[in-house]
Amino acid sequence: MKIYLAAQFKEQVLMREWRRLLHNAGHIVTSRWLDEKTETLQARNAAGIDIADIEISDIVISKTLNRGDLFTGGGRHWEAGYAFAKGKKLINVGGIESVFHSFATRYDTIEECIKCL
Repeated sequence: MKIYLAAQFKEQVLMREWRRLLHNAGHIVTSRWLDEKTETLQARNAAGIDIADIEISDIVISKTLNRGDLFTGGGRHWEAGYAFAKGKKLINVGGIESVFHSFATRYDTIEECIKCL
């Protein structure tokens, strides 16, 4: 399956590990942002790349936080909403941040998630 990983940019190292685990399980990760050196791409260009990566994916896996955890940004929420509107399967790994996360299948760990793909 083709999978897009949505997470905070600061979680890039962890997402690269998730990509390795998914690759070892026979999946393709479409998230080009994992290979960006910095967050300095112009916003419109970065968003366009992310949308293109979501478009070619079958599933969007979002690394979620627990409700009330502080964070900045929110691109992963927009990406999940876009994927939902496109009819993509949604999976959250981690906590429950929003009532909208009830539309996604949820796992505590990426290992649990991979077993069920």
